[in-house]
Amino acid sequence: MEHTFAYKNFDLNFNFIFAAGHKALNQYEATKYGFINREAGNDINSIKEVSSWQKIENEKDYPIYNPWSDINPYRVDQDLFLDNASYLKLRSVTIGYDLSKAKFFNASKVGIRRFYVYATGMNLLTVTNFTGVDPELINFNGYYDGANLSIPKTFVIGFKLDL
Repeated sequence: MEHTFAYKNFDLNFNFIFAAGHKALNQYEATKYGFINREAGNDINSIKEVSSWQKIENEKDYPIYNPWSDINPYRVDQDLFLDNASYLKLRSVTIGYDLSKAKFFNASKVGIRRFYVYATGMNLLTVTNFTGVDPELINFNGYYDGANLSIPKTFVIGFKLDL
């Protein structure tokens, strides 16, 4: 959804994207709590100290692990780790000003047809109930593994000249 509003020499453009009805299995949470079942593994997920430095805010939402039980309470393929991955993102916002139309700027003397200055911010806002970092990082088969970097917030200031 892209919208543009203009007033005098200013314009404002913003772009929203969304995904509704998405579900994802949060493999990152399952790995964080079920490390004891993978201690003999040969990958990074089998090392319990990998996430030990992180603050665990939602540990009361998951069952207490019983090391003497044959049952794995942290299997990723159960609805305990099924998240609502629907989201609404403000992908970009741009505000601009056309200096060539301003009264204080004489474009014909300088030989410029248009002089436009703008500022853009990208990936500024995400509205979601997803417990992971970013719902856009869910891989193609519906698992969020926490291994990818989220899309960074970016700011751009620039100008356009038409000679």
